[in-house]
Amino acid sequence: MKYRPEIDGLRAISILLILIYHIDPLVIPGGFVGVDVFFVISGYLITKNITDDLSADRFSFGNFYARRIKRIFPSVLLVLLACLVVGWHGLFAHEYAILGKHVAASGGFVSNFVYQAEAGYFDLDSASKPLLHLWSLAVEEQFYLLWPLIIWGTWRVARLGHHDAAQWTRRAIILVVAISLGLAGYLHLTDPSRVFYLSPARAWELGIGALLTRLPLDRLGARQQAWLAWLGILLVVGAGTLLNHDLMYPGYWVLLPVLGSACLLIVTQPSVWVGGRILISRPMTSVGVLSFSIYLWHWPLIYFMRTFGWSQAHPAVVWLAAPGSILLAWLSYRLVERPIRYARSAWVAVALFTSMVLVGGVGWNVYSRDGMEFRERMALEDFGGLVEESDAACLQRFAAYAPKFCRLHDPDRPVDVLLLGDSIGHNAFWGVAKDYARLGSNVAMIGWPGVAPVLVPASDRKLYEGDIDQRLNLLLAHINDFPSVKTLVLSYRLPYELPPQVRHQVSATLDLLQAQKRDIVFLMPPPSLPFNPIDCYGLPPLRPTLRSVCEVRESEMKPEYFAARDEMRRMLAKLDIPYFDAHQAICADGNCSLTLDGKVIYRTIKYLTAEGSAHVYTDMSRHLSRK
Repeated sequence: MKYRPEIDGLRAISILLILIYHIDPLVIPGGFVGVDVFFVISGYLITKNITDDLSADRFSFGNFYARRIKRIFPSVLLVLLACLVVGWHGLFAHEYAILGKHVAASGGFVSNFVYQAEAGYFDLDSASKPLLHLWSLAVEEQFYLLWPLIIWGTWRVARLGHHDAAQWTRRAIILVVAISLGLAGYLHLTDPSRVFYLSPARAWELGIGALLTRLPLDRLGARQQAWLAWLGILLVVGAGTLLNHDLMYPGYWVLLPVLGSACLLIVTQPSVWVGGRILISRPMTSVGVLSFSIYLWHWPLIYFMRTFGWSQAHPAVVWLAAPGSILLAWLSYRLVERPIRYARSAWVAVALFTSMVLVGGVGWNVYSRDGMEFRERMALEDFGGLVEESDAACLQRFAAYAPKFCRLHDPDRPVDVLLLGDSIGHNAFWGVAKDYARLGSNVAMIGWPGVAPVLVPASDRKLYEGDIDQRLNLLLAHINDFPSVKTLVLSYRLPYELPPQVRHQVSATLDLLQAQKRDIVFLMPPPSLPFNPIDCYGLPPLRPTLRSVCEVRESEMKPEYFAARDEMRRMLAKLDIPYFDAHQAICADGNCSLTLDGKVIYRTIKYLTAEGSAHVYTDMSRHLSRK
């Protein structure tokens, strides 16, 4: 295929639209249309190569897929590996788990399905997806799994029947475009997220580019080409500047960049218009040649800058993603992509395919192991420690209830105090255990995530996983099975509202426990933070400290937070049940201090570190209230 520099110029426009949009959507609110331009260009170039090879009787599926692998895999592998390495040193476990999942999906070129299942491209969580941009690459590669077979099959059937192969191919492309466009229109009305991510609904965009290879473009005169060129640039740039993510996109608006790209590809004589001479200029073609690598690098750079807090500390720093991605693209193109792409060994494609499988496997391993959470535990130990979820001695002692959380302070002694709770109760365990140990009592904690230690009515049992509700009710009704237990401590996350049903559940539970002749203590949880505590200590050297003063003002907290606590106090006072308010251990004079001896006492927005738990709860028995 003869080289057309104006196509690289069009690629440059596409990648610049995408790059600026991802850095600051307010500058070019519709820059996401650059992806649609890429689809049209890709459909044109790949189909042109296939039909040229078919015309010369040199097409083979092996060569086609080997070329695709050598073209795509080297830079993708480099980016995936770089993300895994940087993520290892700078991402917390839940963030690294997301990265691992998306590395696995990207390595298998199925990330579009993963993102479609998770949410939308424009949702707030998109900023937490380091490889979100690779959805479009997945769409392309899925398309090209079948596209060569369709073109080759149509060509062969036409030749065997002594028909015009070019004409038959054109009809086949039109049919594919029509079916895909019809599907996109239907899904646009019924399930818009599928239109965005699924390759069958995007195939028509690549098909439009493919259709151009079957049209006699050289027959257009200079004036006609000039008019088409101006129309094309108007549609593409207009879409990039006028559209925004509030529109239901792709929808009908996608016709603007697709048709605009088609108009520009039809123009085979760029010199007939002023813009064409700009497209074929050295700066534009240089960026266009690097556009694929720029696309691969730009979003991970932006993601890490934002996730590590660099753009929060210095908002303008995110613009460094532009020159940074261009530099990394140039290096990867010169040192990796180009040498491998033109390597003649047949084993190169096999080695690249195997490497992609291995890297995808590494990503899945990271995801399945919860983001290698041991890294986070090691880091948190430096900031105050992390309490284990369960221990073997406790699980054995309370095996009949199969709790998710199960901690035993001293496995060699009977249990004197039983702490029942959800993850908030588990978070309180370390401090509560130390406080009661000072008094000579041994504490055990059992519970389940998100499950308050209150009686579950039959009407709510479907809300619980498995038979947790039955095990919890059994435990609450048979505290007498643990004769050594003299005190029950209840701790769980309080909802911002306490409707009558919840108040009834709590009251019924407290009545039941009091009837079993046990002392009861209720723990009010510490406040949740309006920011991530990582802002206070960072993760050196990649994540800076964003808050020199680590505190929260009570005025920043929601009124409902205080209202729910006041209502719970009134309920406990009526039953004469003492309680400890963790809020008061952290907050005083309207401010809540989140540090102790220079260390942050929170490890997430909801949970304390082990040292934080000890600090908040160690003297709780001396500060119980009945008011």
